[in-house]
This record gives sequence, structure tokens and C-alpha cells, in this order.
Amino acid sequence: MSVSGPVGAMQIKFVGSLNGRFLLPDRRLPGQSRQAITCRMQSVSLSELAVESDVKVTPGEHFEAVFEELGPLRGKVLRSVKSGFVVALAIDAEELVSLSRTIEWLKKRHTRQATNKRASPRFDIRGEPCTVYAGDIEIECRLADVSTDGAMLVGDAAAVLDLHAMVKVGRVAARVVRRQPDRIGVEFTSPQSLKTLLVDLKAKRELVGQSAVSSFFEPGEQV
Repeated sequence: MSVSGPVGAMQIKFVGSLNGRFLLPDRRLPGQSRQAITCRMQSVSLSELAVESDVKVTPGEHFEAVFEELGPLRGKVLRSVKSGFVVALAIDAEELVSLSRTIEWLKKRHTRQATNKRASPRFDIRGEPCTVYAGDIEIECRLADVSTDGAMLVGDAAAVLDLHAMVKVGRVAARVVRRQPDRIGVEFTSPQSLKTLLVDLKAKRELVGQSAVSSFFEPGEQV
């Protein structure tokens, strides 16, 4: 069942700019391919999405989009505004919980890092190998750069991991905050020590005597 405009939705809102691409499915004719249109999000709540775009829309048109660090959203155009338009979101109960958590995470991250970039200095690692662990999945990657609060990893992880997935890079717990075709950006769940960071990121989990997951993760810890 879809949920549109839940009670109290406007109380959970993120105001900030995120790059994205959207489709207007109602305009596609039979046999035509769908062409995504670039845009920027201005704000998002659990009921509405404000989009900056030069494309003229009509209230009631169906809308589908994907935004960096936010993921896919869908709904119907509610009204036009000076810089773009507003969409009434249509989300089910499970998506509602996920979107709520993501908005709260974006708000905290925006408060901590006004530029939406890692606040601490980045260090160019130039291809040091590492392994990303997500449950029983192991993905070999290479470090592009690291800081005390995050890293950029080059490899196939973007094809396997979802945005906001919880993982471990070596033995460092992290969250996927950016996905590109050949790389992912992760934010560590807690600041790391530069003294041991590279060793921790390159660490391998032990497989001797027990399962890969139980031998590597702490008791009660979930990825």
C-alpha cells in the first residue's frame, strides 16, 4: 500500500542540494526509450520533494528519480514553482522508514560538514588493496584516498552494494555514502586513528575454525 503525505511528514525534512536524474513516464510514447533529465534536489520530506529544473511539468504527471546519497523516489507532480517543481511522494511503509532514516542522516551529515565533503584532510593512497565485507560477501577493491572519517574505493563494489549499506573495509566499520560506476565512497562510523588506519583498512578477516562472519564481526554486531 502506498503512503502519500503521512501525518507529521513535514517535521522530518532535509533542505540541501543533491544531484539527480528524473523521468516523466507519462511522456514516453510506445517504442521510445526513456531519457533521464538531470536536475538538483532542493529539499525533501516524507511527503514532498522540491526539484530544481528548467523542464516544464504539469500537475499530476508521474515522476521517477534517483538522487545521489538519497536513492530512488517516485510520485506525482504537485505544482510548479519559480525554479522548478514540487512532487508529492508516493512511498510504502518500508520505504517510509528508510527515507526517514536517510533524511535524518543527511541532516546530521550536513550539520557536521556544511560542504557535504569529508571535513578531515584526504591522503592519496594510490591503489593500496583492501577488501570490503558485507555479510558473507567479499569484494576486492583498491584505496583511492582516505581520511580519518572516510575513504574512496575503486573496484566492483558499486555494482554489488546499495547506497547506505553498512560494510567493513578491512576491520573498519563504514557506510556507503556515494556510488559511481567504478567506485564507492564510504564514511566510517567513528573517526579513525591515522597511526593505524591503513593497517586496519587492509586487514583480512580470519577464517580458521569458524564462519567468515562470526570470526570477523564482534558478538552482536551487524553489517
